[in-house]
Amino acid sequence: MLVGKRILLRPLERKDIEKVRKWRNDPAVIENIFSYNYINDLQQEKWFEKYSNSATEVSFIIVLNEEREDIGVIGLSNIDFKNQNAVLNTMIGEKKYWNKGYATEALSLLVHYAFNQMNLNRITSYLFAFNKASIRKNEKNGFIIEGTIRQMCFSGGKFQDVIVMGLLRDDWRKMQA
Repeated sequence: MLVGKRILLRPLERKDIEKVRKWRNDPAVIENIFSYNYINDLQQEKWFEKYSNSATEVSFIIVLNEEREDIGVIGLSNIDFKNQNAVLNTMIGEKKYWNKGYATEALSLLVHYAFNQMNLNRITSYLFAFNKASIRKNEKNGFIIEGTIRQMCFSGGKFQDVIVMGLLRDDWRKMQA
């Protein structure tokens, strides 16, 4: 478990399957992630089985410390231990907690874990160019914009640009000093 000031991150468990499926099926959430379809019970169960048997993914439930309320998921996928890099995934599923800094704090905890415990050297993040809140969350944690992939994803009825952001361990350590 990773503990911050207002939140904690606990490993994703089987009991979280339905909650995560509910979040992933919320139209407002879907607009900001790269998933385009609704997930049924069986698909979510298969996803969890694949995830729980994978050595290249780690996911945490974001929990409010005082309320003990689960509000989202954060994790790393495509973990490449040889090249020491991974891809960031973040989703605040409870919309009433959007734009309150919880994702920023969760990312700070995850980055600390990734660089100090997992010995990663780089974290990459892909986000829709219109998702200014997620871009700010990453920037507050030291990520820099490395480029734009034009019209990479179809969302909201049109092709959307995707921003690529990266954070290197050395840059993060300098920021911590």
